[in-house]
Amino acid sequence: MDDSLSLAELRGERVSTADIEAAPSTLIRNYLRAYTTPIAQLTDDQLRVLTSQDGPTVELAERVIARIETEPLLEACMYPGDLLCALLRPRPAFWAAHPRLLERVLDVLLAQRAALVNEGHHLVEALRLFEDSVIALVVENAPLAALKAGP
Repeated sequence: MDDSLSLAELRGERVSTADIEAAPSTLIRNYLRAYTTPIAQLTDDQLRVLTSQDGPTVELAERVIARIETEPLLEACMYPGDLLCALLRPRPAFWAAHPRLLERVLDVLLAQRAALVNEGHHLVEALRLFEDSVIALVVENAPLAALKAGP
C-alpha cells in the first residue's frame, strides 16, 4: 500500500475542495477532508472519523491497531479510548476476512481489559458489542485458537 495516497486516491475517487465545502454538515466535511488526506498524514482524529463512519479498511485498521497497541486509551478527540471505540464497532465480516488484524485487537483487549473497563461506560459498551460480534464470528466460522494457529 502506498501511504502517500489518500483513501479517495486508492479507490480511484475524486473529491474536490468544492465538494468538501458544500458538504451539509461539519461531520461530513471532516470525513471528506480525512478521506482526501494522504494516509501517512492522517491525524488520530481523522483515523477515528474514517474508521467510525466508513468502517475499518485494511489500510486504516493497520494504522489504528498500531496506535492502540502502544496507547490503548488514546484520546483522538473526544474522550480517552475514542479511537479504540471506533475500531470496536461490530463489523464481523471485516474481522472474518482479516483474522490477523483481529488477533492483534484481541491481544490489546486481553492485555488491557481491566483498564479499559475502568475507564468508563462508553468503553464497556463498545467492548460488550465487539465481544458479542467476535463470539458470533467464532461460532459461525472457526474456533479462536484457529486465529492464532494460522495456516
